[in-house]
Order: sequence, then structure tokens, then C-alpha cells
Amino acid sequence: MSLELIELEPLPGRRTPIDAEVAVGRQDCDLTISSPQVSRRHARIESSGDRAEVTDLGSRNGTFVNDERIAEARRLEPGDSLRIGDTVWEVAVVDAAAATEIEARGDVPAPPPPPPAPPVPVAPATPVAAGEGLAELGDGGPPGPSAARRMEATLICYAVVVLTAIGVVAYLVAR
Repeated sequence: MSLELIELEPLPGRRTPIDAEVAVGRQDCDLTISSPQVSRRHARIESSGDRAEVTDLGSRNGTFVNDERIAEARRLEPGDSLRIGDTVWEVAVVDAAAATEIEARGDVPAPPPPPPAPPVPVAPATPVAAGEGLAELGDGGPPGPSAARRMEATLICYAVVVLTAIGVVAYLVAR
């Protein structure tokens, strides 16, 4: 038996085996995470058989096991949660015989279904009296661009496209 990481966020279902030593970071690592919250060499995971241990390599934003920031090497158990930056994995046990059989058949196990989205509370509608501006109903933040400005930007974009098309046609006719 061996251990693997099953990604929960942001790409649910992606599996990464933990073989011997895995360097995790943003650049030149065995497991690369493209995130500004991850250091170039962020953490190291060492494995031997069914045991694994994670060590933070002095990263700025830390390495978390079960939502607890680690300061020294920490043993990973099946079911543990490992978070580096915005990426979250679950530590799982892989039966080597089953994995070899799946590879031989070419089957790919289906990723676990994503967790259900929490319900979004809906605020009741506020009646608008005649003559009230929409900006008064907002959350107090700055109002967005007006419809006239959005239309102006759209018309400018269309004009650029049309003028470019005319230029291309004129070029081709002149050849």
C-alpha cells in the first residue's frame, strides 16, 4: 500500500502519488502549484510505504495540515487535509495491486463529486418610489459605469473592427 494526494480544491479529483520525496512549490518542483501564495520551494513530502511526512521549507504563507499551520515535520495520516496556498488535498491510501489492475485495464476512477454549493440567501426586494435613482438602492459603494458609457465603449469597439476590416480589404485590393 502507498499514499496519494487527492485534490479537493481547485481541481477536484486530480490524484498525485506520494513516491519517496515530492518537492512542492511554484517553480522547478515535482508538484507545481501556480499561485502567488505558494513559495518557489514551499514544502517537501517524504514517503516510505504507507507512511508520509510533510515539512514546510520556510514558506511565507505556511503549510497547513487539518487547518493547523505546521512549524516542523508532520506525519500525514489517511484522511488528513493538506493545504498549500489555495490548493487542498486529502491524503488517501492506495492499494498497489488495485492501482496496477486499473492501469492495466485503462480505467480511470471517476473523481469524487464536488461538494454541494451552500445556499445563497436572497434579500427581499425593496420597492422603488417614482423618481428614486438606482444608485440610492445600492450597498453604498460607488456606482458602476452608466449605460451610456457602456454603449459608448461598445460602439468604439465596433468602429475599430469595421475600420480594420476596411483597411484589410483596401490592402488586398491594392495588391
